[in-house]
Amino acid sequence: MQFYDRKDEIKRLRTLTSLDKSTMIVIYGRRRVGKTRLVQHVFGKDSFYFFVAEKEERLILADFRTILMERRDYVPNFTDFDDFFSFLFTLSDKEIFIFDEFQNFKKINTSVFSIIQKYWDKYKDERKYSFLFLGSYTGLMKHLFKEYKTPLFGRSDALFNLKPLQYDVCKDILVYLEISTFVEIYSIFGGVPKYYELLENVTDRTLLNIISEQFLDIGAPLLDEGTNILISEFGTQYRIYFSILEVIASGASTLNDIANRTGIKNTSLGPYMSDLINEYEILVRKVPVNEKTSRSKKGRYFIKDNFFKFWFRFIHKNRGFIESGRPGYVLSKIESELDQYIGSVFENICVEFLYRSNDEQKLPFVFQNIGSWWNRKGDEIDIVALNDDTKDILIGEWKWNNRKIDVDILTKLKDKKNLIKWNLNARTEHYCLFSKSGFSKRLRDAAEDEDILLFALDDL
Repeated sequence: MQFYDRKDEIKRLRTLTSLDKSTMIVIYGRRRVGKTRLVQHVFGKDSFYFFVAEKEERLILADFRTILMERRDYVPNFTDFDDFFSFLFTLSDKEIFIFDEFQNFKKINTSVFSIIQKYWDKYKDERKYSFLFLGSYTGLMKHLFKEYKTPLFGRSDALFNLKPLQYDVCKDILVYLEISTFVEIYSIFGGVPKYYELLENVTDRTLLNIISEQFLDIGAPLLDEGTNILISEFGTQYRIYFSILEVIASGASTLNDIANRTGIKNTSLGPYMSDLINEYEILVRKVPVNEKTSRSKKGRYFIKDNFFKFWFRFIHKNRGFIESGRPGYVLSKIESELDQYIGSVFENICVEFLYRSNDEQKLPFVFQNIGSWWNRKGDEIDIVALNDDTKDILIGEWKWNNRKIDVDILTKLKDKKNLIKWNLNARTEHYCLFSKSGFSKRLRDAAEDEDILLFALDDL
């Protein structure tokens, strides 16, 4: 598959590695997101690429020596990692060294981090080379470079948290699909390039066939994907984290609801939720858009990654049925809940579109904050964007179904506007609607008269 996007990251990497000094760059992010592909695209054969496999130290050193010998006439045998890094740090200027799955050194030999610190501090001002450390375990990589007592703390010039590709980029990858089919596939695979590479070999690209082939059939490549990615990240307490993620994927969003469904005491949930948000960056806590995040008691929790959201809701939860030879039952269950599931992702797609439109100043005003709004009585508004300076507010709703939106949806939305008490008598109100299936002529006529923003799938 060809390389897509990452323009900002490419520019930054080239800038950093062309500085007239030594640079240490850290790139972390979930597996499959494209870290290796990014550095190979930027540096190619102009770098030394070392993959840190989980095997014995002697074998790794032999592998590393073989890599060095491809571009050096003489490379000594290394008895330990100190020997290896001592040699590496004395090579010529302007070399680029890439270590992939860098966090694996913690399992192989923890002294590596102190060894790197020793030689970095000794030679960084004398030489001009670049070290890039790539890692898939977000929590561990952050620990290695951001915690005060660790040997490499404060030594990196840049820490990249490589995010999944955005919706509009993924749309370019699957440009051959109908837009509604693409949204359905994006709702499952998100912005992870590797998953789209898997789809290149799929001949029947109907959604249910893709789900069967990738998740449910014998030998399906993504059946164990969530387990393989997250067990090593979470360590011995992975069962607790998995339980929390499963109930959130199934609709639990408040601490009380999560506690009730998992059986974990509400008072014990805090550290796990904090880790999932701050350490592992899998969850996000949202509050009504007009409230302060730190003060609001109406927080709701959501899984950020589309793939994990789908996997925990449908695959992990139904693993027993899959293992007992009933994938057809699981597929029928997925089919019955799919529109509801995709709808939850469609909201994020709409918000991402509004962010892009805001950056391009294509909206009636430039918003400063965007999100949803709700209260304890059960009232909700899908999309609310605010500008505190101009007192403009954008109020919106999305619909993922097979019916065209008519004027009744707009009327109901307007009826709820006064529930949002933000600058109630001193604001300018704007409205927007998003629809999978388009809009009735009556609504399009009304929207034209009232400057209502209408967005269909092809607009996003």
